[in-house]
Amino acid sequence: MMPQPSPPRPSADEVWAQHCRVVDHHRVGLVDAADHLDQAASEILTFTGFPQAHRSQTRYQ
Repeated sequence: MMPQPSPPRPSADEVWAQHCRVVDHHRVGLVDAADHLDQAASEILTFTGFPQAHRSQTRYQ
């Protein structure tokens, strides 16, 4: 059985947009968690500043 090819990696803009959607979704019931994620966004998403070729160890599923 041949392994499946990896899906294309999202761009930095797409990753940040997804982060914003997750934070907005959690603002309804998990306000503190949403605030924490929002405040930590630059640390959580630091990898998006790296060239895509250097992000090979980051997994997207």
